[in-house]
Amino acid sequence: MLKNKTIPFDGEIIDNLCGLYSHFDKLPETVFCNNEDVTYCKSKLPFPAFNCVINTNLTSESANSKVEDIIGCFSQLNLPFCWNVSRSSLPVGLDNILKNKGFVLADTQSGMSMNILGYRKSERQTNLEINVVSAREELDLWATTFQQGFEIPEFVSQAFLEIYRTFGFEPHSKIRCFIGFYNNKPVCTAALFFTPKSAGIYSMSTIPDFRRMGFGQAIAEYILEYAAKLGNDKAVLFATDAGKRIYKKLGFVENDVSDIYLYNK
Repeated sequence: MLKNKTIPFDGEIIDNLCGLYSHFDKLPETVFCNNEDVTYCKSKLPFPAFNCVINTNLTSESANSKVEDIIGCFSQLNLPFCWNVSRSSLPVGLDNILKNKGFVLADTQSGMSMNILGYRKSERQTNLEINVVSAREELDLWATTFQQGFEIPEFVSQAFLEIYRTFGFEPHSKIRCFIGFYNNKPVCTAALFFTPKSAGIYSMSTIPDFRRMGFGQAIAEYILEYAAKLGNDKAVLFATDAGKRIYKKLGFVENDVSDIYLYNK
């Protein structure tokens, strides 16, 4: 969990993520459930990102039985699923309940936010040409680059393609995708998901052979300026340890930590 508890918690970070997940039910045989006590996504895709508990608001008295119920719900699919535990997750000690039920800590990500009112990208040159995806053919290329950048199975990138495609390509769509080209080769990706309160940054990836060339920072700066010009005053994201350094350099502050527990029995 977040070591510096004096940093204000920003609930919009998890709210933006839940907003994005609310569109995952556009995929076949996928359910998004947003109850008062638990928010989760369940599908038949064998990948934890599509089978996960996103937010939890349980009482101490109900937590054990509710966790058991959710394990039973996902176990019917015979697929691994994950459970996100952040500063907003209740009850306190949920992580210990999960570990006692057989979950293991698989990853930790930092929830970060930044005021982007009036933001302008730097003049640093990387020879990276960044395009806003505006057609199905470009989205296909985006998905291929995204897959290579994250080194994930093709069915995962295709699932994101199908979700993002449903929003269309208008300038004020709730999702905008971006692709960066170096010497006419697609090398990096990003996406923005807009809610009335924030612009969420997702799908940030760079193909392995083109990492450590400044492309991640360049496309991040580009989309921050893009979001600011649309009138958004806050950007939010979840960052890995590797990405956190770049985002702090851009001006993001850490407001939350999400421990991701995996259940694979």
